[in-house]
Amino acid sequence: MKKYIQWLAKKVNNSGNFNNFIEELYKKFIELRDSISLEGIHGRIIETIAHLQIGIDMFCEFIWDFAKQSSREIMTMHRTSVTELKRLAETQVKIMMSSDPAEIFTSAIKTLLDTKEFRTEKTNQDLTISEIRGLNETIIGYFDDDYYYFIFEKAFSEVSEFCRKQGEKSHF
Repeated sequence: MKKYIQWLAKKVNNSGNFNNFIEELYKKFIELRDSISLEGIHGRIIETIAHLQIGIDMFCEFIWDFAKQSSREIMTMHRTSVTELKRLAETQVKIMMSSDPAEIFTSAIKTLLDTKEFRTEKTNQDLTISEIRGLNETIIGYFDDDYYYFIFEKAFSEVSEFCRKQGEKSHF
């Protein structure tokens, strides 16, 4: 670690001053951040990936200067590290999406409707909740040409029970 800090201090000095060094890192950060495209990923995760990739880049540069490994070995190490970083980020997105309460709720509603355990009723008129409830006990809402409308208590109760039966913790 001591050698790395000394190496880093030398890089700062070679850049002219600390502010120049930080400015160079910031430009690299923006470039990396803007090049990362992962569907459904939160901006903070993208920024974290960019920061970690800068760390990987600097570590590989440090190894090049001190360990005197071949450029092929360092390039392989860099490529492997960046690939693994991207894989971990994609895994994180999947974990986040699978624990998103809105995603869990809508997925459960879709499953309940697909399996015909519950249904929605087509309507072209405004119905009161009492009128909807009176239509059929398997109805959890209705829809028109534009939207679905769920009876909150009924939909919430059925989704919670569905999650319980699936062995999933209800997050809402």
